[in-house]
Amino acid sequence: MKKQLFLIGMLLIGGISSAMANGFCEETTTGTPSEMIKNKTDKILEISDTTAPTPPTINLLRTSSSTIQISLGGSTDNVGVTGYVVYKDGVSVGPTTSSTYTIKNLTPFKSYKITVKAKDAAGNLSAVSNTITFTTPGEFGNYCSIGSSNPNDVRLGNLELGGKILNYTDFTGGFKDFTSISAKLTKGMSYPLSSYFRFSESYTGYDIYFTAYIDYNQNNIFESGEKVVSSQISNDSLQDMVEYITVPTNAPSGFTRMRVIVNKISNTNVCGTNPGGQAADYLVNITSGSTAKMALTPDVKDQNPQDIKLYPNPVKDILNISNVTSEEYIIFDMTGKILLSGKLDRGTVNVSSLLKGTYMIQLGDKAKKFIKQ
Repeated sequence: MKKQLFLIGMLLIGGISSAMANGFCEETTTGTPSEMIKNKTDKILEISDTTAPTPPTINLLRTSSSTIQISLGGSTDNVGVTGYVVYKDGVSVGPTTSSTYTIKNLTPFKSYKITVKAKDAAGNLSAVSNTITFTTPGEFGNYCSIGSSNPNDVRLGNLELGGKILNYTDFTGGFKDFTSISAKLTKGMSYPLSSYFRFSESYTGYDIYFTAYIDYNQNNIFESGEKVVSSQISNDSLQDMVEYITVPTNAPSGFTRMRVIVNKISNTNVCGTNPGGQAADYLVNITSGSTAKMALTPDVKDQNPQDIKLYPNPVKDILNISNVTSEEYIIFDMTGKILLSGKLDRGTVNVSSLLKGTYMIQLGDKAKKFIKQ
């Protein structure tokens, strides 16, 4: 009787072949007719779904010496995508149902290729996604340590590389690890490296020395030939600096470390302890591209169609602002202290109350430096 009820139920929901009905009836001998119909309907759907999902799209979110995190999604399916299978160098490293995935236990300074396939309930796999190719950076512990016996003599802040803000404000202590922040550099291109320096009141009458290294050959050593900036700067209460870095055309691709040092003596140590000043480490991602050298001067950088436009700059009283997505502004001094905030008045801000100096204005997720005369 149960087999008959099940067969009648299956025929009512759309019909199946006699061979399938007989096979299913032999399997199912328990449960209510409605339960058996549901179970067998699911089986029919799984068997009949032979359409694979569309290939997903993956993006690199962040990387370290031993891990990589990617985002994944964008796949569609006639029934529904149920998950993804992640591959490292063509070998599956695990399924996931999340929109992000972290691959662990990677080797420093090694190249990897990451791909993903989408999966549906019937087990159909999509074609392979786009490929992410990357090289893990070196472990921080493999780089020499650096510090300062008097870090408050000269402080390093608001570092920008090629228009990418690596840190807004200065910090305490002799060293700061900013390797969670990276800037993308293209081989053969030139980029401005800018910063400001703040001096303690007791540190007067001395010049300071600014040095930067990029570990181009990615061997965890800052070598003399990898010194990309070496500048002497006159002492002032607040001093800005802009130097230019040209990436060698034969530099290996991938993430590597940049070390920036400000010191009060000319023979700055790239490792060990300096008598005054600070140092900070960042990541740079060296990529292939056009080999035509083009210095990205501040004027050229201002021509970026997505950048904030400020004029005049330097400014005496009324600062005109355009190309913004938000009219709510915040103005900081170079220590990060908020001085002014409000809403643009027909695209302008009155900055006449500010003292002479260098400031940052932020509108939405964009920020830019300007000078008050």
